[in-house]
Amino acid sequence: MWGNLIAQPISTRHRLNAQAQLILHMDGLESSWEVMNARAHELNKGLSNPSLPLPADDQLSRELRLTLGEIKIDFGPRVKNFLLLFTQQRRSTTEAMLGVSNIYAPVIERRLVEMQLPLAFAYLPAALSAYHLQATSEDGSAGLWQLNYYVAIKQGLICNATVDERRDLYKSTRAALNHIADLNRLYGDWGLTLLAYTCSPASIARARERAGARANFEQMYPFLPEGKRDFVPAFAAAAYV
Repeated sequence: MWGNLIAQPISTRHRLNAQAQLILHMDGLESSWEVMNARAHELNKGLSNPSLPLPADDQLSRELRLTLGEIKIDFGPRVKNFLLLFTQQRRSTTEAMLGVSNIYAPVIERRLVEMQLPLAFAYLPAALSAYHLQATSEDGSAGLWQLNYYVAIKQGLICNATVDERRDLYKSTRAALNHIADLNRLYGDWGLTLLAYTCSPASIARARERAGARANFEQMYPFLPEGKRDFVPAFAAAAYV
């Protein structure tokens, strides 16, 4: 009977970190018909936007606090790295992403106002999926809001072999914002709510066990999932951009 068994290779590859996942989603956005059409239009008109240097760090920190409002995220090297990714290393794709956001952000903002949630959450999809509605991550999270299967089902979305409502702008936005509201009722803090959305409440609980019950993001950072923990600074940078 042993001859019928097939050896299964064991993967030793680490999960992609947040920046690598975001770059993949940005590349996917570049190949979408919306962006390809916009690129052709831009070339025909000979349009180009000059690259501008980032402000000094102290000014960036002040402006970031104003941008994020109730969501408290400290400016630091990780946020700066994503700012450089958006504004310099992947500037062209960022411009495309901002163009696509003009389609999606108004829908999200209206729902945020209705639910009395911080408006800065309208820019969370920029960090999670680069506003690419068809984005899929290696852990199976999908859509604009990168909802995993279990959260999507809990929030009433249909996810099967023929229909995946995580890729529906209106239904996924409703589900994601309901999930954010549920998490904030649990934590009572928008920063922790954001962290729980990107890393999961279970990950926060494990990180707090090791870093302390009152630990802040930087103290918990080494104990958070490597593939998820940098979505918080990515969100801060995306909101600022």
